[in-house]
Amino acid sequence: MASERSGKITVSAGASIAEIGYTGLKEEIVVKQVGSKVEGSSMEVNPEAANNQTSSFVATSGLDWVAKVTEGDWITLVGATSGSQTTGKAQNVTFNIAVNPSSSARSGEIVVRAGDEIGGPTGTIKVNQKASALTVSASPTTLAATKDAAGTLSFKGTSGLSFSVTKPDWLTLTGTIPETTNGNDQNLGYKTSEVNLNSTDILGDITVTAGNIEKKVAVKQSGSTFTVSETELSLERTATSGNVKVKGTNGLPWTVSPAGGINGITPSIDSSIANGSELILTFNATENTGSVRSATFTIAVTNGDHSKTVKVNQAAGGVSVTIDPNLLARYKAACRNTTQYPPFNYDGNILLPDGCSYDEGVMTGFYTIQVQKGQKAEGATYENMQTYCANLDEENLSGWRIPTEIELYAIYVNKDIVVNSVSDVKPFIEESVLGYWSSTVWSGDNTRRCRIYFGNGGFDYGPITYNGRYIRCVRNL
Repeated sequence: MASERSGKITVSAGASIAEIGYTGLKEEIVVKQVGSKVEGSSMEVNPEAANNQTSSFVATSGLDWVAKVTEGDWITLVGATSGSQTTGKAQNVTFNIAVNPSSSARSGEIVVRAGDEIGGPTGTIKVNQKASALTVSASPTTLAATKDAAGTLSFKGTSGLSFSVTKPDWLTLTGTIPETTNGNDQNLGYKTSEVNLNSTDILGDITVTAGNIEKKVAVKQSGSTFTVSETELSLERTATSGNVKVKGTNGLPWTVSPAGGINGITPSIDSSIANGSELILTFNATENTGSVRSATFTIAVTNGDHSKTVKVNQAAGGVSVTIDPNLLARYKAACRNTTQYPPFNYDGNILLPDGCSYDEGVMTGFYTIQVQKGQKAEGATYENMQTYCANLDEENLSGWRIPTEIELYAIYVNKDIVVNSVSDVKPFIEESVLGYWSSTVWSGDNTRRCRIYFGNGGFDYGPITYNGRYIRCVRNL
């Protein structure tokens, strides 16, 4: 028993209690026995599962004993769990332990009882198990926008932990997923399932679970890129074509709409797949026999957020020339002084149609003018030429006027095209000493107008009263 116990021994002296003279002389001897005891122990074990671990207890000699796990279902007794005749010296209890699934340490107890199964002494064997560990990393965590962009997931966990991994649906895992960790460095591959159709990054987590321990690694797939080289094309009136360059992340599907074209302008293809390099998209136009026409096309990634527009403009039928920023650059190089020869000056004011502007030497937009087919045979004063153009009704059209200096320059640099564009166009007079009138005031002097010699392209000016200049009227389209 664990508690103390006692007994008595009675000693009598003198006459026998049967005799008449008995005096009742006696004494008692009290005997006390100390209670039995069991002393337990404690031990620390690693987080991994282990078999045949031993820890000891010491119990009063000569007692039966029995051991039982009272706390910690991860401890299993093996071998002898009871016995007879304790020795009074250290005796071992043998047990197995399961792997610790947690990142926290845990404790369990084995209780040894000796002697009486109810009142016998007990001792506790304390088993402390260390915490398990898990480390996870990934490289790279930022993947390219393309399909099959790959990375490596590295992890290391306490041996024997149950293992699982989850990932976002835009990733695919490669390699064999283990059922348990092995205590060493382990790897899995991952790759993107599809090209990213959008310009924004796709975000997600790879979640690794070992035992009850969970670790996340943030990963992302970069947004794709998609560019179109031009937003606007200008085509001549003849049957012709123009190109833009389409470049996108490899694997991006894209379409052109309207696929069948519009206003006589048709894309060469209606869909394609980007390959990371520049692809040529051609817009084909039939000959334009009418006024200026245009068509706007949308080039967009299928099911993605990339979308670009290209406006294709075609010059009007008949005789026409286009004034745009490229022509302005050539004009500046030719005249060398835009203060004396302001390009868009018309009788002292700026003349530009809606959608175009000219500020501090920079032009935005473009426009097209129709050029007179005919040619007034003789020269005249500026005022007479104003009247001539105002009254002109070539092809039953009105609105004719004297061209600005840059418009006259556009006619000059395209003179061969103008003359050969349609039938019955009169050739230009290329005398080197006369030239053609423009409406541009020279150097702020309203009594003089700028001119261009069609023989050599030279810039000059003269008084508006001089009657030896030629004219080629124009009208806005």
